[in-house]
Amino acid sequence: MNLKVIMYALVGLGLAATIHQTALAAPKEKPSAEVEAKITAALNAAYPDVVIIKMGKETEDGLSFVGVTLTSKGNKMDADVTEDGTIVGTEEAADISIVPKPAAEALKKATKGMTTKSIEIAKTYAEADKNDKSGTKAVKLAQPTVAYEADVVKDGQKGEFSVSADGTILESPKWAKSGSKEDKE
Repeated sequence: MNLKVIMYALVGLGLAATIHQTALAAPKEKPSAEVEAKITAALNAAYPDVVIIKMGKETEDGLSFVGVTLTSKGNKMDADVTEDGTIVGTEEAADISIVPKPAAEALKKATKGMTTKSIEIAKTYAEADKNDKSGTKAVKLAQPTVAYEADVVKDGQKGEFSVSADGTILESPKWAKSGSKEDKE
């Protein structure tokens, strides 16, 4: 094959990869100034020392919300907040040493043989309103739920395990179905 053709092919592949990465990293749509003010007020009420880093609209599990990256008391957090200012949930990086012992043991057992990228404490304050067809309303829970999560990599696949404080597995990666070898080790 002609060297010139090979060079054009390589340049084309490089350009395609760059365009693809740029498209994947495209910023999420920012909320309106009015919505941003409601979200900021809600987060300031919950975390008086909050510093908001960025916001972007997202949809997950049928609920539209604004994903917020923030710091509180110097700790980086992510929060999901509906446009009316309802905090749906937060995730905060944690060290396994502060996770309740049954949860820590369950995470260690479930992730044996995998690379653990991070441990997080996930708090859920509200869930999608099942009667709302617009996907924009959330119902506050009577009490927030807390889960302990491990983001893992195994054989190049990324996944997440989530457990309750008592060690009950709440979520496993699709490739680690409940009862699988990973759960039994």
